[in-house]
Amino acid sequence: MSETRRVWYRSLIPVGLFTAKGLLLRAALIAIAFLVCHALGLREYTSIICGQSLTGNVADKLPTALGCIYLVLYFLFVLVVPIMVIAVGLIFVGEKWMKRNSVERGS
Repeated sequence: MSETRRVWYRSLIPVGLFTAKGLLLRAALIAIAFLVCHALGLREYTSIICGQSLTGNVADKLPTALGCIYLVLYFLFVLVVPIMVIAVGLIFVGEKWMKRNSVERGS
């Protein structure tokens, strides 16, 4: 059963976690999820931060959940996605540097 689960997961995201393709894929998924939430208007539900609710009832669970989802995706988009893109750039520079050094040494 764990073999089936493992195959299913690898077919969903076929690249490694810390590879350049993997980081770019995950950054793109975060960006798409954030942009979809933004296009759906979930930004309005972030009023829960100051204790207000769009429906007037602060105890409503759906607006609170939608606001929290938007906030998490916003912080991921603003903080994590740029770090992933910078990491991809560093991976490419490091790979080029390693190839250049191996060619210069003749190995």
